[in-house]
Amino acid sequence: MSIDYITFSGRGEPTLAKNLGSMINAVKKLRRESIAVITNSSLMNRQDVQEELSSADFVIAKLDASSQGSFVLVNRPFQGIEFDAILEGIKEFKRHFQGKLALQIMFMKENVQYAGEIACITKDICPDEIQINTPLRPCGVEPLGREELSQIKDLFGGLNAISVYESRKRYVKPISDEDTLKRRGKV
Repeated sequence: MSIDYITFSGRGEPTLAKNLGSMINAVKKLRRESIAVITNSSLMNRQDVQEELSSADFVIAKLDASSQGSFVLVNRPFQGIEFDAILEGIKEFKRHFQGKLALQIMFMKENVQYAGEIACITKDICPDEIQINTPLRPCGVEPLGREELSQIKDLFGGLNAISVYESRKRYVKPISDEDTLKRRGKV
């Protein structure tokens, strides 16, 4: 079994950990695999968070909106979290980050009308990868169809964009069934 990334993500936002950089560096001392962090981007404007994330090899940052209004509609952020601050934080992080940066964008009926604006924003950021998603797991939100997501992907021309419908589904074997259930809060 080969491991492509050891990933920090899960039931909580990893950038809330004050020792994220230390944890990444500790894992790097023990393991040879690359380190990825999946973040909701809410704290990307903070310099300390950017420094902690800079230890990772791959950062996947969420960006589902194009303005404060669409951000509130789609992401329902905690009071005081502002879209413009997140966007500037992602841009600043990209300028200094030595690793790979991906933007993960979740499209649904609430934000599909902003797809063109989101594409323009991503072109300004120029990430290494764009992950175009729609909810495929049961969650109460209807996914967009394959054709509609393909049309959205076309808006990201010139960038390394991949749709959830195009990605290869890899078999992921859990270390143990009990461990998987614990990670998902089922035990």
